[in-house]
Amino acid sequence: MGEREELRIVNDQHGTPTYAKDLALAILKIIEKSTQKKDSFRSGIYHYSNDGQTTWYDVTREIKDFLKSDCKIKPIATEEYPLPAPRPMYSVFNKGKIKQDFEVEVPFWKDSLIECLQKITDNNI
Repeated sequence: MGEREELRIVNDQHGTPTYAKDLALAILKIIEKSTQKKDSFRSGIYHYSNDGQTTWYDVTREIKDFLKSDCKIKPIATEEYPLPAPRPMYSVFNKGKIKQDFEVEVPFWKDSLIECLQKITDNNI
C-alpha cells in the first residue's frame, strides 16, 4: 500500500486467514490435553484456521483501514488474477472436531489480524 496508488485484490475466493500465534497456542493446547492422561491422544485429521470467513479483498480493506492508507483497493474476480495453480472458491475449514476433542478456542480472524497488525506497527517491522 505504501508503494502503489491502487491494489487489485481477489474478492470471490472465500477462506479464513490463520494467525501463526493462534495456531501455535492451539498446538500447545493439544499437547497439554494429550499428555494429561495416558493414552488420551486422539489421532486423526484436524483443521485449524481462525474463525469466520472472508476474502483477500476484505482482509486488505481491514489492513488499509488499520493503516489509514489512501491506497485504492479494487475488488477483482479470480479470472483477472491468473495464478500458476488453481485456487478453490471456498476453502473454509470446519474446526468443530479440534474445538470439541481438545477444547481449543479459535479466535475470529479479524480480531487476530488487528492484534498482529498492532504488534507489527508497535515494533516498526
